[in-house]
Amino acid sequence: MPALPFYSENLVRAYPFVEQNIPNARSMTFSGGGTPNLPDKAIVDFVAMLSVGVNFNPQTDNVYLYEISRVDNFLVFVFRFTGEDSNIVELRFTRQVSSSSSANYTEFIQEYTEVAGTKAWLTTGHLDNLTSILDSTGKYLRRADQEIKILPARIQLMYSSFVSEINIANSPRTIAPDFCLPNISSSAYVINDENITGEVRFKPGYNSIVTQNNVTNTLEFEAKKGEGEGEPCGEIMLSPAEDRPYGSKLFSGGPQCGELVKTINGVQGPKITFIPGHGIDFVQDIDTHTIYVVPSMRNLAICLDDSQSSSCDGSTQPGYTIQQLLG
Repeated sequence: MPALPFYSENLVRAYPFVEQNIPNARSMTFSGGGTPNLPDKAIVDFVAMLSVGVNFNPQTDNVYLYEISRVDNFLVFVFRFTGEDSNIVELRFTRQVSSSSSANYTEFIQEYTEVAGTKAWLTTGHLDNLTSILDSTGKYLRRADQEIKILPARIQLMYSSFVSEINIANSPRTIAPDFCLPNISSSAYVINDENITGEVRFKPGYNSIVTQNNVTNTLEFEAKKGEGEGEPCGEIMLSPAEDRPYGSKLFSGGPQCGELVKTINGVQGPKITFIPGHGIDFVQDIDTHTIYVVPSMRNLAICLDDSQSSSCDGSTQPGYTIQQLLG
């Protein structure tokens, strides 16, 4: 049980409910008529731990006091949730008020309940005013508009407290652009496995390390050069189905280092201009990024007479065909 001064302070303030500076902020409809206010000293603390299965959005949903009723010698406190699962989870607490001793109405008592994996604790304080209103079985106080809200700080969400399943994915690989075409990298993650449950063991891969922090009960995955499987000798496939881009030997696309022309006859780039000479032409193959040097009739004379031709001195000589000239 926490220190009593904390509870004593809560006897005279709205805690653990949200403070609302409006008239009748905590008024409740009485079964016998009227709308009396919930006494501040009746409830002095509340904590709820919502299970993973409860669909609860802390930005929009809340827990609120719905009803207090009298059943024989007990007071029954009912708390509900807003949101999609509001009809699934309902927290009920009972406080016995059968003793004739005045201490039974003025001591701090903590009650515990658990529903659908959601755990909650309610601490009640002085109930003398409340029992004077609910003095017999069947009487109740009710507030159905969800406005008697518990402070958000008293609600603990379990969905972020542990791992229930594991999904394995990689960020997409950056692919080298093809000439002036835009980068063809995808923004979608590469999914390798999903919904992994049960006993899972982690093994560090290339240049990585996995450490366990027993203080925070967490696993930490870090990049560290040479650790784990060491440094890879080449590219690592992101998934068994990954393919190399067309025309490249690399998963990241583009040429390998040995496939790049850096100098030609000692002339360095980044730009080199080719000028064809006599009897030479350049043919480009854009698909394979290749320049072919081929013989041609550029700036060469062609003998039109297939049988003979005349030399400059007037003598005759056998004719040459284009095939013979080109070798």
